[in-house]
Amino acid sequence: MKNYIQKGFVILAALLIVGIQIAKAETYTRDLTLGSTGNEVISLQTFLESKGYLIMPTGVAKGYFGARTKVALISYQKSINFPAFGFFGAMTRKHLNDSDLDVQTAALKITSPNGGENWKKGTTQNITWTAPQYLKATYVDVRLMSYQAPCLPGYVCPAYSAPLMNYEIGSNININQKLLAWYVGMTVPAPCPSGYSCSPLPSPADGQYKVQICEAGTTNCDVSDNPFTISSSTVEPSVTVTSPNGGEVWDINSHRQIAWNYVSKASDGKVDIYLETVQVCPKSPYVYEAVCSPVQAITLDTNIPVETVYTWIVGTDIVNKYIPAGNYRMKVCIAGTNKCDLSDNDFILRTLTY
Repeated sequence: MKNYIQKGFVILAALLIVGIQIAKAETYTRDLTLGSTGNEVISLQTFLESKGYLIMPTGVAKGYFGARTKVALISYQKSINFPAFGFFGAMTRKHLNDSDLDVQTAALKITSPNGGENWKKGTTQNITWTAPQYLKATYVDVRLMSYQAPCLPGYVCPAYSAPLMNYEIGSNININQKLLAWYVGMTVPAPCPSGYSCSPLPSPADGQYKVQICEAGTTNCDVSDNPFTISSSTVEPSVTVTSPNGGEVWDINSHRQIAWNYVSKASDGKVDIYLETVQVCPKSPYVYEAVCSPVQAITLDTNIPVETVYTWIVGTDIVNKYIPAGNYRMKVCIAGTNKCDLSDNDFILRTLTY
């Protein structure tokens, strides 16, 4: 019996020690600035991640205080009304050492939808996330954000007919629930001031979107990594890229056919054609806090009848501006909308050398 009691005390003591270690944040003892390294930098980066201010690129180890960490620290210092210079000195250090901060084991992160899904209106789909385990009651707000690929500077931008819209689809949801069952297309009406007559926002149109989840009342948020599609249950016009669809190598200044399948009851549809850059993230272990290049769009042509056999002078945009060699994806959209399809994989624009 005595041995069981002793073992019980040992286990209880171990649990208390673990609990103290979890609840106790790193005790910071030195100033940290650009170029600093070590465990305290790792602890600071973990804290900034948990608050949503820092996102470390995949494959990049923590422990080096670089430009990305400095920007994240400035954002955090602004949020607590401290001098925001991105220098981790005595004032910020004391604040973190003394604060009774929420316990968090990971950063808030959307897991679904996270890119590529096609959700039909009128169905119920689960929006899911991973989240820190909070000691205090914490809630999240969930928003739907319409998506348009950014335009590559210096090129003709896509002409979208619909404005970008944000829709509230859930509010004050317990963060540890980690799931919202969403009836696709349903939104939460915005509050209307007393004495006013307010018009509700229209239901989200078919198209591409991202989901944003934020700790309620804060800017600690995460957004879907890539867009997903919302479409009507009824038969709607759709377009599918068939060529190039991944793996092709097209020589600049050659003539190649861009092909697609178009499904619609009408036969007089039109499409817009774009070239999208491919996101690139440096993978070298010596590149700290590398910034990934964003996906951007280049307009190749617009309002092309769907029955057209479209021949492209490879490497030129809508105004015959030169497009550099590299990896791209072809994007075809129903004209004037964000109902689009991309090549399944990258293809290559190549410059011939003689």
